[in-house]
Amino acid sequence: EDAKTSESPDSLSWYGWTKLLGERRVREAYPASCIVRISYPYRAHFTGKLDFARNILMLYDEGKLYPMFSDQKLTPTFIDEACKVFYLLLEEKKKGIYHVVSTDLTSPFEFASYLLEKARGVKGIVKEGSMQEFLKTPGRTRRSRLGGLLTEKTRKELGTALMTWRWAVDEFVSQLKGGPV
Repeated sequence: EDAKTSESPDSLSWYGWTKLLGERRVREAYPASCIVRISYPYRAHFTGKLDFARNILMLYDEGKLYPMFSDQKLTPTFIDEACKVFYLLLEEKKKGIYHVVSTDLTSPFEFASYLLEKARGVKGIVKEGSMQEFLKTPGRTRRSRLGGLLTEKTRKELGTALMTWRWAVDEFVSQLKGGPV
C-alpha cells in the first residue's frame, strides 16, 4: 500500500495513470484522507452495471464466453466482504492508502473456471487465453499483466484480512442461490 508509485504515464495504462493522479490530488487537498484501492469487484446482488464475476456468468449463459487470460495475475474484491473493512477504516479514522482485495492471487482463467464450476456445475469449459499475445495486436489498451494488490498494511493495521478468492467465490455463489447476505 505504501510502495512508491510511478512518476511517468508511460509505465501505466491511461486508466491507471488517471486513477493515480486522482489519488495524488485527493492527498494534496486532504492529507488526512483514506484512499481504498480495490480491483475486479463483484457481488451477488447489484442492479447497477455488471461486475467481474456476474459478467463471466452472463457471457457463459449466452454462449459468448471468450478465452480468459491465464498469464495475468489479479486480486479480485468481493464487495460484501470489503464493506466490513470500509467500516473499520471509517470507524478507526484511518488515513493513507489501503488495499481491500482477496488475500491471494488468481488469473482470470482460474477465477472463471472455479466460478463456473461452483455456479453452473461445469468443468473444463473455459478456454485459455494469453494477455501477452492479446497485447501484441496494435491499438490494444495496455493492461497490467502481473498485477494484484498486496494487503500487508491493511492486515497489520486493522487486524483483519479478506477471504481467499476461492472462499469469496463460494460465498458469492451461496448468495446467488439464495444463501445469507
